[in-house]
Amino acid sequence: MNWYEDLVDENTLLFIGPHRLPVQPYESWWIDGKLMGKSLLEVKKACREAGVAKSKDYAEPEDHIAFELKFMHHLCELGFSAENEEKRRACLNLQKRFLNDHLLKWVPDFCDALYEYKQSDFYKGIAKLTKGFLLLEDAMIGELLE
Repeated sequence: MNWYEDLVDENTLLFIGPHRLPVQPYESWWIDGKLMGKSLLEVKKACREAGVAKSKDYAEPEDHIAFELKFMHHLCELGFSAENEEKRRACLNLQKRFLNDHLLKWVPDFCDALYEYKQSDFYKGIAKLTKGFLLLEDAMIGELLE
């Protein structure tokens, strides 16, 4: 078996199944204790407020870690392309609110669990990077808003 096949197998085991996922990548699982909980509705509301709609081709719900990180990426791009300081500040406030209300409430714990899972070789590094990046992002947005 080569490294690519190993990575596909690891990804399937951790995030696709067919069995119960060992580390659930959904906010509602971590916050509400079940899938499709109230947290999902709150993420959908944040997306609507920012004018973002999930593509029908994307099968995962909006509280999946990949979607939430992509949404944060979108907010960052809006901030970078803002034509004035007022709009840039509004984007930073949206980012700060989404970080505090969503990502920072569950992703550090998700990353810790992913790091501790015995069959998560490649994703151990991803978990450390993701957690560190979110903490850095929080600090940077805080500084930019001061």
